[in-house]
Amino acid sequence: MTASLSVLIKKREKTAVLILAVVLSLLIFGNGLGGDFVFDDAAVVKNRGDLKDSSYFLNLFVSPYHQNMPKTGLYRPFTMASYAINHYINSSVNPEQTSAFGFHLVNVLIHAFNSFLVFWLVSYFLKSRYIALSSFLLFLTHPLHTEAVTSIVGRAELLAFLWSILTIYFFVKNYKLLAAVSFLLALWSKETALMVLPILFYLTIYFENKSFWESVRRLLFLAIPTGIYAVFRYITLGQYFFGDATTTIVENQLKFVSFFERTFTALKVLAMYAERLIWPFNLSADYSYQRIAIVGNIFKSPEALSGLILLGGLLWLAIKYRHNDTTKFSLGAGAVLFLFPYLMISNLILPVGTIMGERLMYFPSLGFVVLLAWLLQQLFQSSRFNLGTLKRLNLGIFG
Repeated sequence: MTASLSVLIKKREKTAVLILAVVLSLLIFGNGLGGDFVFDDAAVVKNRGDLKDSSYFLNLFVSPYHQNMPKTGLYRPFTMASYAINHYINSSVNPEQTSAFGFHLVNVLIHAFNSFLVFWLVSYFLKSRYIALSSFLLFLTHPLHTEAVTSIVGRAELLAFLWSILTIYFFVKNYKLLAAVSFLLALWSKETALMVLPILFYLTIYFENKSFWESVRRLLFLAIPTGIYAVFRYITLGQYFFGDATTTIVENQLKFVSFFERTFTALKVLAMYAERLIWPFNLSADYSYQRIAIVGNIFKSPEALSGLILLGGLLWLAIKYRHNDTTKFSLGAGAVLFLFPYLMISNLILPVGTIMGERLMYFPSLGFVVLLAWLLQQLFQSSRFNLGTLKRLNLGIFG
């Protein structure tokens, strides 16, 4: 009876969190529902004829992200398919006009569901209702998510996050078929979903307490969706399989500088991301040419040095706090959830399509909010303890 009541309470709590997520998402990002197609929205979504013709729907899975331009190295068929469905619904409602309303609404609703998944993920792994609710609210409301949620092309970030979190869920529940399918859909949403693999490896070793080789064997079945993705990507992009051959100096200067200049500047950008996560003011949808000065000497750039210290600190947290208890694992898991998604877009390993983009921090911000939620919990518990101690002292003095 007690177990059944506990399950019922948890189900009602999750339902309440999901409803709250939808309501808050609409309240916070609803002012963008009336927006038009802007920047890349027009080229990628609005002006593509193949997205508006249902007979081309399956062809989207062998079509580049930019129509007839495989040399950009981008392949995101599930994201494109979602745009096509938006177009079909729009044309059935109003055949004479292409409205961006439905596209924006879908983005807001996906963000709401993603925020709910954050609540589930954190509560499942960290066993803390306080950290789960705090992470949920921080993730849902963070201003840095504005670009990913309100720009239509930001849907690639939203869908990659959604399917990646579901992959983690199905994986830990040992639903291998569902995990494989969701991982393929994550990759088909955006290439950076590959970061799910090291996250799962970390969780297998430190949450499930598996050995190194046991963890490798546990992950082997995900080679199937990875192989399917690779085959489709090669059919679609051919010689541009490894991607981003057309990045210009306007979009990413770091592709055209020396190794050390790229590394030092990328560390500076990390510090800039951290600043915007902590103090999200003066946000921008564009950090292209000459917005960020190249760093030639790390010792002459406080931001680059800060980025190096931050990167080292996150690595230290991931290695040191990896044990399966709430306090230690919160720190390790938060660091890992930031590090692996961030490294995919950092320009530290290889140059990517842009030098900096706030939408790119959508997944890494999950790690940030987990760490911040843990810190808030410690401060709350400390202040509560201090208030309780003070109260007892007062009672002792005046009682």
